[in-house]
Amino acid sequence: MLQYSFSTVYMAILAGSILAILIAVAFLNWNIMANAGSNLLAVIVVVAILRLLFPYEFPFAVNVIPPQTISKALTAIQSTRMYIRGFRVSYWGIFELIWVCGIIVKLILGTRNCFHSRNYILKYGTDATDMPRYKEPLDHICTCYDKENIFSVVELRGLDIPSLFYFRKPYILIPKDIAITPGQLQYILRHEALHYFHHDHFIKLAVRLFSYIYWWNPICILLQKQANLLLEMSIDRRLVHENPAATKEYADCLLYMHKQALASASEAPGYLKKDSTFLLHARNSDLKKRCIMLFHDTSPGKKAAVTFLLTAMTVCVYLVSHLYTLEAYYCPPELTETTIVLSPDNTYIVQLNTGVYKIYLTDMLLETVTCLDFYPKGIKIYNAEGELIDET
Repeated sequence: MLQYSFSTVYMAILAGSILAILIAVAFLNWNIMANAGSNLLAVIVVVAILRLLFPYEFPFAVNVIPPQTISKALTAIQSTRMYIRGFRVSYWGIFELIWVCGIIVKLILGTRNCFHSRNYILKYGTDATDMPRYKEPLDHICTCYDKENIFSVVELRGLDIPSLFYFRKPYILIPKDIAITPGQLQYILRHEALHYFHHDHFIKLAVRLFSYIYWWNPICILLQKQANLLLEMSIDRRLVHENPAATKEYADCLLYMHKQALASASEAPGYLKKDSTFLLHARNSDLKKRCIMLFHDTSPGKKAAVTFLLTAMTVCVYLVSHLYTLEAYYCPPELTETTIVLSPDNTYIVQLNTGVYKIYLTDMLLETVTCLDFYPKGIKIYNAEGELIDET
């Protein structure tokens, strides 16, 4: 039988936080980030979200009592502090309320920004989808990848860099009157098209949803930045892998766009930048990392090793969080002097054929109950014949 409690919830939170820290710390290393790839990032984030959405304890889970200091803190968090009109108020209840309200606010603001971005594009942008300058290379790119050309190209004044915006369909945003050669435009369009072909907009959405859920965790800010960099590196490497001879030309294109972005003053609203997949941010200090990775060879063996290691660690964190539950148990000293504490050493239970249980404390009958949910784990259960049949 599945059980839901304070302990199962904070185990889910703990597992999600550990996975977030695992990704953020591992991706501080450029080589690990480059070898991991965006697909592995998506898998880890989805696993963390699913763990939080399923905060239950399975029957096979083992309860582990943490050290007294931790048990005391966890007990204090969930203990009732007051009652307001019959409702129990605890520190945990207050945190849950603030947490849920924060998630709702984040979702509302994120949805509003997405609609504002789309409205800004439609209002101030110029539809350039059918212009030969964009249509012909996009048709060629889509044909090469056996994809249908469903892109809308919009020239937008005030935008400092090309970007991809997705709202029901992909929009490739090009700064108005940008001075680029046909070759550079080819790289830009291919870069943004590959973002869409590899579903990077959904990966960004998953990472953003994860950051919305754990909005109170500062590690998510770092995780979002690293996720964006990883997605850019993945596209860069795919472009270079397809045409190694074009590595220098593509790197020159990145540097040129960086200079163009620095020279132009972006007038686009902040919410549009947050909801777009950027080719290159104007003052992105990660440009150096991207250029280095373009000329850095990644062996298949190293990539497989990194993928296996991070996958194994993710699976271990997920399984351990289900197999073991930290169950806080703390009784203040002033109460233990006058209170009998039930434990496996002084208590046993007899299960009758009628489905009820008799609780014995050192051979003294304490009470008869029909449910054992709130008794300490590890107490032996016997049948009416005195045979050991189970434990709580």
